[in-house]
Amino acid sequence: MFDVGFSELVMIGLVALLVVGPDRLPELVRTTGRWIGRAQRLAREMRSELERDVGTRELTQIQREMTQNPLNRTLNETITPGDTTTPPKGPGQA
Repeated sequence: MFDVGFSELVMIGLVALLVVGPDRLPELVRTTGRWIGRAQRLAREMRSELERDVGTRELTQIQREMTQNPLNRTLNETITPGDTTTPPKGPGQA
C-alpha cells in the first residue's frame, strides 16, 4: 500500500527522536504500533465482509440464472415433487 523504504523509516525515526525526545520515544513507538495494528485489523475485517458479500451476490445470481434457464423449467414441469411413479424396469430386473 505505502512504498516506504528503509531510508525513509530511518529519517522518520530520527525526526521523531529529535521532536519527541529519547524518554518518550518508546511510548510513541508502542502507541503507533497499536494504531497500525488496529488499522490492519479493520482493513482485514472490511475485506472479509466484502468477500462474503460478493460471494452472496454470486450465489444469488447463480440461483436466478438457474430459475430462468428454460431447460431447468422444463425439468421442473416434468418432474413434480408429488410424483410417486417408479421408473420402468429394464430387462433382467424384477
